[in-house]
Amino acid sequence: MRSILLAAGFLVAASNAWAGDTPPPIPPAPSPYRNVPVEVRSYLEQARKADFLPDPLARCLAWPVIPGAQWPDGLVQAHCENEYLPHLSSAELDKHLQEGRIDALEAKLGAELERHYSDKDFSENVHAHFFEVGGGSEWGRLTQAWLEASPESPFAHVARGHWNRGMAVMARGGKWASETPRENFERMEAYGDAAIASYERALELEPRLTEAHAGIISVARLGGREEAMKRAVRQARKLAPACRAWGHALMVALEPRWGGSYPQMAQFAETLEPYIAERPMAAIVAAMPLVSLANQLYRAEKWSEAETVAREATRHTTHRAPYYDAGVALLRQDSGNRWEALMYLLGESRFPPGNAYAARQRGHLIWELTGDVDWARLSIERAVALEPENGLGQWMLGGIHATQGRVDEAEAAYLEAMRDPEHRRSALTNITSLLIMENQVPRAARYVETLTTEYPDYGWGWFYKTLVVIDRKGGTFSPDDKEVMAAFDKFEQTADPDDPEQLRQVQALRDSHRRMREMMDEADARMEGRAGKP
Repeated sequence: MRSILLAAGFLVAASNAWAGDTPPPIPPAPSPYRNVPVEVRSYLEQARKADFLPDPLARCLAWPVIPGAQWPDGLVQAHCENEYLPHLSSAELDKHLQEGRIDALEAKLGAELERHYSDKDFSENVHAHFFEVGGGSEWGRLTQAWLEASPESPFAHVARGHWNRGMAVMARGGKWASETPRENFERMEAYGDAAIASYERALELEPRLTEAHAGIISVARLGGREEAMKRAVRQARKLAPACRAWGHALMVALEPRWGGSYPQMAQFAETLEPYIAERPMAAIVAAMPLVSLANQLYRAEKWSEAETVAREATRHTTHRAPYYDAGVALLRQDSGNRWEALMYLLGESRFPPGNAYAARQRGHLIWELTGDVDWARLSIERAVALEPENGLGQWMLGGIHATQGRVDEAEAAYLEAMRDPEHRRSALTNITSLLIMENQVPRAARYVETLTTEYPDYGWGWFYKTLVVIDRKGGTFSPDDKEVMAAFDKFEQTADPDDPEQLRQVQALRDSHRRMREMMDEADARMEGRAGKP
């Protein structure tokens, strides 16, 4: 049966590249890179080693520098720590509240705030503890409980401000203003007012807490609070002129889509230049005019221009956005270098949260260009974790597992992919093919029935139906077997004339049938000859 079965679809052929229950921590690369510029190859080789490191902070720190980068000293360390060192989560806040240990949390935040103003032990990690705080019922409950437990805490007031800000954004929604009900804007305004009040109270209690200034700027960006924004910017500039938190919020507010302009963004970036050597995270803010322009060009589908600007942005910042724009813009151009596209999309994966589309593209490129299924699996698994409902990601994960001989895992992923109408038939085809190739034909039978029932004009379904029937009959059949021939006839009728694989299988089955008929005719003739002898 194996001799007449050809793999159909993506990554369904079994592979001997993996053995055992778990792969090695860093599996050996299957083949060297060919026709790849030296600097790109070096980046890819280093990125592969870093990608397999299980600790997110170690992975971030080990990530290679993009070719041509002019990053300031200390930027990588500061940015990686800012993203990956432990910070406040809803579960941790709830635990402190339940155990009556909110003072310990605030002492920790207070120590981080002191580091924000330290020359010897400077850090911006105080802001990272507020990364997860947003709208929704859970954060609403927790921030209210924090305020009740510690009403004079500036950190509690900032957290409550962030919750109100998140609720304001949720109230606004993502539709055009003309399509948004007036009551949505009214609720947005009410939440925005509450957020501003919380931030201002936080600053009364602790004037140095620039996280509150950043919050005011973000809320003011929603409209109608220009004076509040100007006041927050003046105060924050005096306290910490190179603070990434409020600087990033202001740069976003200065983007053209919010009523600003690129000259205004560039002017603000110039004010940060004197501080970058001592405060390297300021480089991320200073590069935002380029980052924003690259994204605008990307959204306008001006792929060549977007690529050029995004490439330049990556030389100055570790911010993941231009890496995404550069990588995808390269893929959208017929002349785009796919190796370089992979390099930039790998750079996009360095910091959270990551983009599922970029992860799928990375996984596809890694597999296509290098054949490195172990490495491709990392990106596909991340894509599925980010968007488990995406049928394409599950379909690709099924292919990865199939290639590594993980039949059960492949089946589970393909079952998820089958929920997506766009990928249902392909997922059915691939799991059927895999199970038959693994000599698990009875297990494949139910998928074959689904294929032939839901897609009666699909040739591969009837091909597999033919194989299932033959297997059920012990692997042999008479050329006069009506059930086998009915399935074969349906395959011949529905085979895609533009698919050479299906046409070859039709010919193979036809030849097999002819040989069997000839053998039976010869046997009948011999028997007749013997019967006719005296």
